[in-house]
Amino acid sequence: MLETVDDSGASTPASTSATPIISVDPGMVFRRWSDAELKLQRDVIEQYEAGRRLWTQEQLKRIEDGLNDDDNVQMEAYVGKSERFEQQKGVLYKVAFHGYKELSSPPVDRPNGMPYCSMSLKAMPFDYSKSRDLSYEIDAFHMCVAIWLANPIGQNFYSMFMRLPLPPFINRIVCFNLGSITAKPAEDYPHVRYAMYRHAAVLTIAEALHKRFGRTIELYAQDTNYGHDCGRVLFKKGFSVVGFHGAGGFANINSSTLVFAPNADFCVKEIVADTVEPAAMFWNTVLTPDETEVATRSAQAVELNDQLTSHYYENVADPDTPRVRALIKKYEKHPFPLTNLFGNVSLYTREGASVSNPSPTSPDGGSFLYN
Repeated sequence: MLETVDDSGASTPASTSATPIISVDPGMVFRRWSDAELKLQRDVIEQYEAGRRLWTQEQLKRIEDGLNDDDNVQMEAYVGKSERFEQQKGVLYKVAFHGYKELSSPPVDRPNGMPYCSMSLKAMPFDYSKSRDLSYEIDAFHMCVAIWLANPIGQNFYSMFMRLPLPPFINRIVCFNLGSITAKPAEDYPHVRYAMYRHAAVLTIAEALHKRFGRTIELYAQDTNYGHDCGRVLFKKGFSVVGFHGAGGFANINSSTLVFAPNADFCVKEIVADTVEPAAMFWNTVLTPDETEVATRSAQAVELNDQLTSHYYENVADPDTPRVRALIKKYEKHPFPLTNLFGNVSLYTREGASVSNPSPTSPDGGSFLYN
């Protein structure tokens, strides 16, 4: 046995291990779910597979109205106990959504005892953006519209909605999470200009539908990042801003609606799949489980302790669940080229929609893009 000798001459056995011994608290590494928590997670799966919905339009509207009018808001649990939330004065709240995967297979940092609700509330940050003259903001928007119309992306987008089969009875577009167009000066912040392009895309759809079918198209937009000035500009361009707290906009979707939600940062597809079957949807391409695994797997392995490596799966903000995949089976898919403006998206139209255009009632009406 090897020994080491200290200054006093006493000898002690020396370690033969090349790897230092590290004391690790298992409680800091492994999450041990309680039996009660595991039962609730199993209940989520059973209820979901039995067909129970996570959301209804009535529930979403009730939450939105409650945040506008009531001090206390009831958050209904999917399984287990519900939660009553008391609003603090002077604080604005938005709805955070928790979909099937998050409730049935929650992350390890989920607190014990947290209610298994499909919605919760989060405080919204204060809007520090400076107000500018309304005409200046509208001019900035018109400049982006001109760029959009002269760009091959915008031209291809317009062509898609003029030539592909679409239900002729579409009379409204409801869009989600397109971004604020006045949060900061558009000339200095690309993400604000991208938000303008996305809203210009919605106007392009309305223009195409009006020319093809002669219908007046109602425009609804929901984004909790919209401020007062943004709402004023959008109103001038024909949009009705809805769902200030992030839930009410879904109550505006019906069977004659086109849903526009490319690259959303919350589970729009899941909510729509639970609540309504729209006429068409333009949103992230729905992937099979195998395609999702490939698309979300990290390109490089993460190196752990002692040369252990592992790939991880990136979190998807707007995931494809069994009900989302079941919904799109009733629609025809038309992929749109990949761009940094929309991401990997497709247009989904009801099966059997005609590509022929009925005689429009007012083909020479006003333009959505130039008003």
